[in-house]
Amino acid sequence: MLGETAQDIWACTFHSACVRILRRDAERLGYTGNFTIYDTSDSMSLQDARINGHRVTYQGRLTMGFAVRDGLLTTFLGQHCDGITLDGRKYRFGPQRITELTFAPVDGDTHHYRLRAYGQPEVWMPVPSGVRSAKVSFAGEKIPAEVRKGSLVLTLEPRHYAQILDIRLEE
Repeated sequence: MLGETAQDIWACTFHSACVRILRRDAERLGYTGNFTIYDTSDSMSLQDARINGHRVTYQGRLTMGFAVRDGLLTTFLGQHCDGITLDGRKYRFGPQRITELTFAPVDGDTHHYRLRAYGQPEVWMPVPSGVRSAKVSFAGEKIPAEVRKGSLVLTLEPRHYAQILDIRLEE
């Protein structure tokens, strides 16, 4: 009925129009068009909350999970966070908020982990005392990593984002 001129008409809400523009121009901004926008109702903020016998302070989005063994954070899952405080001990996951982070020991072995991260090139994972180095790999490729102040510091490139990395801690 309207012909080709109908292609130039945008009938949508303000927010929908903004998302359409962001997706269209994402590459020009250095991003992909595959993103999600959250509002404040999707956020989680805990201040000294009691969870499974632990005092927890955390700020992030959507979900959060953790496990502690022998006083050390050994398992974590979180989104849009930079750290967590458990029983007064602050764990930082990087110099900036990380879009998504998951790490856990393989079959309960706290010297063999799997880690998945997205959104930041530098990721920190807490390691047991006595760990001096680590071998980190993805599909046979070695990932740069070093142990600093009780954390394994990984240097990721965008191609490693959202991939499952294999980590072997060494004493």
